[in-house]
Amino acid sequence: MKSFYTLVFLIAFGSSIPYFSLGQIKLNRNRGQQTEQKTTEESTRAKSPWSNNSELNTDCNNDLTFENNIVYHSKSQKPYTGNCTSYFDNGKMERSVQFMDGKETGRGITFYKTGDTMVVTNHENGLENGHWRYFYESARPAWTSSYQMGNKHGVFQWFADNDSNTLVKHEEYKNNVKHGVCKYFFPNGKLKKEVGYKNGEFHGPFNLNYEDGNPRLIKNFKNGKVDGTTISYDENSGKMAFKIKHKNGAPDGNWIFYYPDGIEKEKRFFNNGKKIGTWIKYSDEGREKLSIVYEQDMELERTIFDEFGRPQETIKNEAAGKKKKKLFRKKRKRKNQKTEQPKE
Repeated sequence: MKSFYTLVFLIAFGSSIPYFSLGQIKLNRNRGQQTEQKTTEESTRAKSPWSNNSELNTDCNNDLTFENNIVYHSKSQKPYTGNCTSYFDNGKMERSVQFMDGKETGRGITFYKTGDTMVVTNHENGLENGHWRYFYESARPAWTSSYQMGNKHGVFQWFADNDSNTLVKHEEYKNNVKHGVCKYFFPNGKLKKEVGYKNGEFHGPFNLNYEDGNPRLIKNFKNGKVDGTTISYDENSGKMAFKIKHKNGAPDGNWIFYYPDGIEKEKRFFNNGKKIGTWIKYSDEGREKLSIVYEQDMELERTIFDEFGRPQETIKNEAAGKKKKKLFRKKRKRKNQKTEQPKE
């Protein structure tokens, strides 16, 4: 069996506390001699609603063992019900945890050696359940989280250990997957990224900002697929870099790209994911450089322009032309067959 020395982090905290770890815990061998020196508040913390008088002084580090996800009392070798506590060498409480039938239940608290709270957890039948809080040694909030019977459920927030206690990250969960709007922030507190989720899939806004707070990308998703207008902005000029559209994940409508000074760079056209119309590329002076004509994803012809924007050469795609004629004949044949069908 493993001692409860490791149990506290395997069960009470699990992998939900990524930003801290403890070194070797110094067990208070003289805890019994110092019982009378404990404050009334510490004695109150040590009590459990399930404990009898003989269990009030159960030591988390020395009296409990852990095997197969169950906590046992080392003397009775039975699943433990009650409260356990442990103390630092200076007499201050290190932790207080409650168990029912060998599984952590209710509120558990771990302290810094100074006596300040490090972590407050909540469990039910060994599973994370309810609100959790972790604090820096400065006593500022480090993160908060919410669980529902072992699953992430609700709001998770992380904070920086600075004078402003700046919000670093905000995430929302439902049944262990992201659900809602999640936000991420720069060290200066300005919004860096905002992403919407629905049952673990992208849904809603997908926006990025530059560190000064100006928009970098404005995008939208619907049920996991890009949908609607996407706009990107140049970092230096702040002008629009491109504006494009999607419909249910497929390119659609007019796509326009710009040079940093705002001059049009390129135009593209789509219909339900297929290239259509005349695509044009421009020089940084606004003159045409290249144009390509598409129909239903087929390139029909392209025209090359000189440095002054005058057409120099047009190249027709003969294979595409033949394919277009063939498709047209098939379409006309189907139309004629429908027309010639006898009426009943």
